[in-house]
Amino acid sequence: MKKWIGLTFSGIFFIILVFSWFLFSKYIRPNHYQLLRPYTFRSGAALVTTEYRPGKNGSLQIFIPAGEAILGKEPYQTTEYIESFWIDQKPVTIHEYKECFSQGACRWPHYHDDYSKYFQKSIYQWLPVTFVSWLEAEEYCEQAGGHLPTEAQWEKAARGPDGLVLLWEGENQDYQMANLDNFYSFLTPAGWLPKGAGPYGLLDTAGNVREWVIDAWITDQSPVQSGHWTEIIRNRSENISRILKGGSYLDDVAHVRFNYRDSHEANSPGINRGFRCAYEY
Repeated sequence: MKKWIGLTFSGIFFIILVFSWFLFSKYIRPNHYQLLRPYTFRSGAALVTTEYRPGKNGSLQIFIPAGEAILGKEPYQTTEYIESFWIDQKPVTIHEYKECFSQGACRWPHYHDDYSKYFQKSIYQWLPVTFVSWLEAEEYCEQAGGHLPTEAQWEKAARGPDGLVLLWEGENQDYQMANLDNFYSFLTPAGWLPKGAGPYGLLDTAGNVREWVIDAWITDQSPVQSGHWTEIIRNRSENISRILKGGSYLDDVAHVRFNYRDSHEANSPGINRGFRCAYEY
């Protein structure tokens, strides 16, 4: 009798094991990002080296103190005084954007075809929201009480007081600090790489998604603009090229340097374009 019970349990265990492997192989393994841990408020706060506060829709906002900041790259590098501000620790997630949409304050993103599943299915809610235009990103930030950061604010927050250019030393990629070179095959959940926390505790400033900023793109060979965001935002309704910072999961190490600029037309959403918000102090 005991032997029969033992064989029965062994058989059930084997069936469960085979079924679990089938589910893993078919639905999870090809989409490894489903297995990655989600960002949590507590884990993010532990990385912050200054003040922080909860933001709208579940974000964590980091205080960036006033002071001089090294901006841009040689021979156009400058040192500018930046007033205090707050900024999201990580890019805005699908979950956060959907909260805004459900409240009628944001537009449906431009996901299409197979990409539509990322916005519609809950298993992807921790990914950075993508397929949003520059204006849609700015509208989200404004309903949250802020605005897209200026390039100067973004660089100050990412580079810290010492003007870092890369999170790591040398030119060899550190995939534990940044999602680049398509190493993880796709986007990773926002804030998934805590070793990539910057001087103030920001996450995902290198790789994962290129981030829209307020500034219009003029040329790559020009200094970072200074001034209040309301002065820099100009032509908000025109489809002019806007700057993106930080590089994406598809980019190489040159693009994830903090003083590098990418650009796209303002109404050009894409799978590797996201954003985070800044808030006046």
